[in-house]
Amino acid sequence: MPDLQEQEKELNHVKYQIAIRENEYAPNCILGIIFLCIYDAPPNGCAYCDGTLLRINEYSALCTILMIKYGGSGKNFCITQFNRSRKKLNGVKYVICLDGIYPPIY
Repeated sequence: MPDLQEQEKELNHVKYQIAIRENEYAPNCILGIIFLCIYDAPPNGCAYCDGTLLRINEYSALCTILMIKYGGSGKNFCITQFNRSRKKLNGVKYVICLDGIYPPIY
């Protein structure tokens, strides 16, 4: 298993989790969840964490989670730019789920 503690410090102590078996939400991802991807393209319903500007009216559920935390205005918002540090991860890229299950509230 990779040791990602240094990357956690850079991301304000966001914790990494590695799935070792299928979870109750698979194959659907949880809206707004950020994970590492080794593929050449993000999975369906996901996007690279590259600061892309999204329209609120097209991604309103995701906007309720992220708001304009990473930038944007009244009509759009940005997803985070975690991929700036991807050289440290040997080409593995951060991906965010744009279309999925709304996170459960506990």
